[in-house]
Amino acid sequence: MKLTYKSIPYTLEDDVLDVGYGSEKVEVTTKDDKKVLIGGHQNRIQIIVSAPAADAALHAEVEALVSGMNEVAAGRIDGYVITAKGGDSWPGGFFTHVVDSDEGFGDYYGLRIGSGELSGELTKCLSIVAEDGTLMYHDLPEAIEAPFNTERFVRNINLSMSCCDKKGCH
Repeated sequence: MKLTYKSIPYTLEDDVLDVGYGSEKVEVTTKDDKKVLIGGHQNRIQIIVSAPAADAALHAEVEALVSGMNEVAAGRIDGYVITAKGGDSWPGGFFTHVVDSDEGFGDYYGLRIGSGELSGELTKCLSIVAEDGTLMYHDLPEAIEAPFNTERFVRNINLSMSCCDKKGCH
């Protein structure tokens, strides 16, 4: 896959976890140093967005993804924005900003940038992890500046809410 940042190519350190595989629980840290487990079997759907920075543009983009979600759906879903480093000012909302403090997320999910200006950061990716821990969907834009595919996300979040019996989605 060809990935770019400001039209400059970059590579990832490892292969990206494929859709359909079980995801691993990884420990991440909130801005107040609280440890949280994301990924894996959690009996809740997880929307996980990785990015080099948790900035205002990303906040607007990801909050728009869930803006039409009803309360019943929102009650079954946890949302996380994960970056490699802290220091970003995340205004809150549906998504909680967490940091890949021990690099477990970047390693397991294969989303750490391995070359270029953003080496060591996480690339932009939108993932859905089903209640049983299966990676149901991911959107990895070829250019970090490109928006996520909202139409595909809506189809897949609806699918993840209707297919899973918490014992296996496939």
